[in-house]
Amino acid sequence: MIAWEHVVRNPERAYDIGTSSMRYRALNPRMTFWYRMPEGSLVERSLPLQLREDVLRCLRFRNAHAVRVAMLQHLARREGLRFHPDVFVEAGIDPETWQAMKTPRRILWLAAAATLACLLGFAALVSQSVSPGFLALGAVALLVLAFGITSKGWQAAYPRLSEIITFRPGS
Repeated sequence: MIAWEHVVRNPERAYDIGTSSMRYRALNPRMTFWYRMPEGSLVERSLPLQLREDVLRCLRFRNAHAVRVAMLQHLARREGLRFHPDVFVEAGIDPETWQAMKTPRRILWLAAAATLACLLGFAALVSQSVSPGFLALGAVALLVLAFGITSKGWQAAYPRLSEIITFRPGS
């Protein structure tokens, strides 16, 4: 059980509410937040953004989006909490309108698939005729180029989702 009034700001970090990227949970991302324990210490806790721990036992439920919106709106009303934009991308929620927003996450998946296709195509075309060192160097160059293109496109399409998000209390 989470006592939401104990979710607090961590002055040592750039943001207070984020997502966990340390685990292999691409299909069930986790929202991380700082929690003040009864004795006063700060600990990082997490909650699955899909609102279920076991994806195989519970594929989806009807009001999951409404529950995520309510949870994030409740946290947004807390004074001073800073949100990493990935929270809203992974939750599929526009932080300005609180409406469903599936496009950014789909764009990231498509960019990853396009990058993988380019890498495989490059490897298939030149693997027989060049040295392994050149192949590796070309693959790294393709990855850097794909990251740059995705990053610039993301900032142009979603400028609000490229910086830490804060809310005014009562908004």
